Amino acid sequence: MGGVEYSKLRAERDQQVAQLAAEQARLETAPDAELDELTKLYVSRGLSPDLARQVATELTAHDPLAAHAEAEYGITSTSLASPLREALAVSAAFAAGAVVP
Repeated sequence: MGGVEYSKLRAERDQQVAQLAAEQARLETAPDAELDELTKLYVSRGLSPDLARQVATELTAHDPLAAHAEAEYGITSTSLASPLREALAVSAAFAAGAVVP
C-alpha cells in the first residue's frame, strides 16, 4: 500500500515541479505577459481590472513564482506532494489495521 501511494504522489510531485519550472521560464522570458495573465485570472475571479492589476503587481513584486503557482495551479510551498511522508503514513495505517484482526 505504501509503495502504491509513494508512486502516485511521486508522479504528482514530478508534475508539480515541471509546472513550476515551466512557469519560472515564462516569468524570466516574458514577465509582462505573465503579469497580464495573472491580472486576467484575478479579473475572472471577480476583481475589478484595476484592483486585479494592483494585486497581481504586488504579489509578483514579492515572489513572482509563488504568486503565479498559487493562482494558476493551486501550488503553495506547503501543498507540494510529499511522497515519502505519505507512503509511511499509509503503511503505518495499513499495518495498524492489519494488527486488529
